[in-house]
Amino acid sequence: MKEKGVVEGKATASVRNKTVTVATFPSKKQSTERDLKVTAILIAKEVLEEFSTISYVQAIFYDPKDLKSYRYVNVPRGLIDSFSKGIIDDEQMLSGLSVAAGNSEATSRTNNQPIKVKKGIHYNHRASASLKIQAMKLEGKETTLPEAVLRRIEGLVGTQNEYQIGSELLTLDSLLDPTRGVSVENPPARSQQFKAERLRVYDGSFQEVRKRIVDRLLKLEIRGIDIGAYCTRYQELEQMRSQQDRDCVFGSIDGYDQQMGIGLDCKCAKHELLKRKFSNMDFELSRR
Repeated sequence: MKEKGVVEGKATASVRNKTVTVATFPSKKQSTERDLKVTAILIAKEVLEEFSTISYVQAIFYDPKDLKSYRYVNVPRGLIDSFSKGIIDDEQMLSGLSVAAGNSEATSRTNNQPIKVKKGIHYNHRASASLKIQAMKLEGKETTLPEAVLRRIEGLVGTQNEYQIGSELLTLDSLLDPTRGVSVENPPARSQQFKAERLRVYDGSFQEVRKRIVDRLLKLEIRGIDIGAYCTRYQELEQMRSQQDRDCVFGSIDGYDQQMGIGLDCKCAKHELLKRKFSNMDFELSRR
């Protein structure tokens, strides 16, 4: 679809019963129904790609000057899947959606509570990551903003889209660097929601977050992604990897192919990769 839609709004999200509700503002007061449908599809596609358990995305569009009324579009997973598989074209997908009207007395279908409209971030890649973080928390899954960005990178690996992967790696690189334009004493002049999430990343748990990201970056590197071309902090990641190898209870992984049992109880990144590589083999038999 060539239309960019109305993606400049501010957004909040809630999740329940396999439905994501995204409340946002159109970029202009009198958006056409087609604009709203296109925006709803863009939002839904991103959310549905991230959460396999979600069946519907409900996009709600408020008028920032009149919060008593809003319009909404319900986008089912089946419609997006049919378009992705080439079963229907973009016009058929648009015609399969309808724009309905609501009012301030109505409640969200997902949580039976009035939808709260918050001032906040623009709906871009980072806003999308924050929406996913909210959704994960409501699903009982804890995550951080760097990890949410990394999930996007992992999802792009199979596309061979080096430009987009590189762009996301640069975003991740900036988030991994606590000295680059952000500190607890001097936070960035952005929305409170984004600011709070970013500061949370740099609290006492930051090193643990970084370690989890390093493990997953190593897996991406082995899959052919040139991390060093985009991450300026790659040397630091390399140092952490060396430390991980020293901390490995089995030492070097040399000889793993000859003795499949080595490293089965080790959780270091390389051993985890090799265990998956040989997951179809009978490890218990090879250990005897």
